[in-house]
Amino acid sequence: MPFPEEATRDDWFHISASKAVRAKLMSTTQVFKYAVVGGAQLLEIPYASGRMSMVIALPVDRNGLAQVEQSMNDQTIASWTNALKIARVKVTLPRFTMTNRFELSKILASMGMRSAFDPRTADFSGIDGTRELYINQAIHKAFIAVDEKGTEAAAATAFTMRLGGLAPTTPPIEFRADHPFVFFVRDVNVGSVLFMGRVVEPKTPD
Repeated sequence: MPFPEEATRDDWFHISASKAVRAKLMSTTQVFKYAVVGGAQLLEIPYASGRMSMVIALPVDRNGLAQVEQSMNDQTIASWTNALKIARVKVTLPRFTMTNRFELSKILASMGMRSAFDPRTADFSGIDGTRELYINQAIHKAFIAVDEKGTEAAAATAFTMRLGGLAPTTPPIEFRADHPFVFFVRDVNVGSVLFMGRVVEPKTPD
């Protein structure tokens, strides 16, 4: 769901009660899925396939990020997404890009996948006929970017929804993400969260 480039403005993003930074804040008024639950405004932005979406949880209180994060678990996320309803929303959202790299060997071993990382016990003989192979690293890399073109996670692109029957004179709901928030990308069909992150200070490439 693209944002018009001419609507982007340099404005204040409030990192905390006492600190703010200048950021590129995009703006658009469109039809989204929206709800207010658990001390947060929720906004869902769909990806082109319809299978994936990004959900942004913006604390109602500018300093409420920790409280929102502490309340997040499988049950609360499911109840949040179930509460989402179609609405006309004026969205103000910062540009941001983030990439993170995770080494998962210790995590996977702690979950029971120990032998694959041990050269003495690993058995990948189905690959090369020997028992000389083992896994020495398991690396996961996550990338997400939000700008005027929309939101991109891996190779996903976004699409625009339209709603019939909603009077254009109805004042849009205000969703102004000018303070820290969390987001998660989920599989809409099964409800699985693929990854999540927090934006405390928007970062974009130079």
